[in-house]
Amino acid sequence: MSGRRRGWSVRARLTLTMAATAAIAFSIVALAAPSAVRPVLEDDLLDAEAETAGLMSTLDESSGFDPDDLIQIPDGDVFPFDPDLLRDVGELFDDLFSEAAPDPEELSVIAAEQVELLRRVDRLDLLADAAGGPFVIESGPSTGTEVEPDGNFRVVDDLAGTIDDGVPVMSASEFDELLFDDLGLREVGSGTFIETEPDARTIAGVVEVDDTRLLVSADAAAVDRSVGRVQLGLWLAVPILTAAVAAVAWLLTSRALRPVAAITERAETISGGSLDARVPVPNSGDEISTLATTVNEMLDRLESDDRARRRFISDASHELRSPVAVLRNDAEVALSHPDTTDVEQLASVMAGESARLSTIIDDLLALARHDEGVVASFVDVDLDDIVLAEASRSRRVPVDASRVSAGRVHGRPDELTRLVGHLLDNAARHAESRVAVDLRSTEHGIELTVDDDGPGVPPADQDRIFERFVRLDDARTRDQGGAGLGLAVVRSTAERSGGAVQVAPSLLGGARFVVTFPFS
Repeated sequence: MSGRRRGWSVRARLTLTMAATAAIAFSIVALAAPSAVRPVLEDDLLDAEAETAGLMSTLDESSGFDPDDLIQIPDGDVFPFDPDLLRDVGELFDDLFSEAAPDPEELSVIAAEQVELLRRVDRLDLLADAAGGPFVIESGPSTGTEVEPDGNFRVVDDLAGTIDDGVPVMSASEFDELLFDDLGLREVGSGTFIETEPDARTIAGVVEVDDTRLLVSADAAAVDRSVGRVQLGLWLAVPILTAAVAAVAWLLTSRALRPVAAITERAETISGGSLDARVPVPNSGDEISTLATTVNEMLDRLESDDRARRRFISDASHELRSPVAVLRNDAEVALSHPDTTDVEQLASVMAGESARLSTIIDDLLALARHDEGVVASFVDVDLDDIVLAEASRSRRVPVDASRVSAGRVHGRPDELTRLVGHLLDNAARHAESRVAVDLRSTEHGIELTVDDDGPGVPPADQDRIFERFVRLDDARTRDQGGAGLGLAVVRSTAERSGGAVQVAPSLLGGARFVVTFPFS
């Protein structure tokens, strides 16, 4: 068996296919997960930011803001930041959180500083895109700066009215956090100092809180780190999960193919001498069970065909041995007693046995051709000419052919001649005194009927008589003639020509054989 195998086994191919499919699926998940997780985490971050970034009245309660207290730098440390930018931010928030309410001119200055700082930290476009248009930055309890996407701005005296109009607003504390987050302000130890993060990413969005559209921003570094960890975990899980799928697939396919291995093992032991063996049929009721059942049904047919072939060979050998034995016996007698041998009688016996031997051989050859499915060159044949010619041959009883009419069928002339001859010979062999043949056209085709007044065919044997080497009890003697092949040849020839044959009781009292051919 190993010499017949080519390539990988089914189990290996299925395992490899499932593992490859799983690896591709897990890789797609690992690639797509960041795109699916990141927006969710960013939305959650902005929602959390909005909960703590409401518009505050603490602007009036602040005790001032000293830019010099913003940074405490340890000696010897150097930090890569823009001191001028930091100073400008400090001065802006000193103005915002001062105790004195700013006058209109100061509000304009504060507004200009707010817009300028947004430009310097490159966050103007970010906020405009998040707001989807103009937005307002809170500059006091009731005032603010309305900023257009192109950078134009105006001072808003009625902040509440602008909020009611649905314009997104960024609180002063949120604006403070946005600027200082972009500068990278961090608390370390007892002092506050600047620590830059070049890879930091700021996100912004509009969140509705208590009917107020708040414009908030947040440092997305935590989101990026979480997404990175998720993606790394997924990529690390891909080979582990793929190996697990491969192991499960290997086990499942091994279990599923176990009955196939049993079927293969049993099938390898079946040969021509053990066609009675059968492969095991699993109780799974699936395709493998169907396969095993089909194999057993095939073995049933092979066993049946083998028995028929063996019986055919045995019967053929027996039938051929009889005339050969007669010929040999008469020849040996003639050689032993040449003076007393009647040459004319010897020639008659040898001619009869030779004819019998020739008939058997012709029938065997015809059946063999039919079994092999040899393609025959069929032509249109006038069946009435064949019937009349065969009816005119001398037989033990006369044949009445008065009801033979014209009929043309499609077939081989030699095979049709043998069919008609066997039917008439069989009828004459069993008839008491009369045989009648009828050929006519019906709505179903050309119908050939042969009747005799003999004992007929019992209903139980009407199908069996068409089997090979089958002879009824009253026809088993050699004196009656026939080898039990004639009617088998009749049925095989009729079916080969597209027709059919059946037997029934005859109006003459014996048997009626009816052969139906399709129209030419």
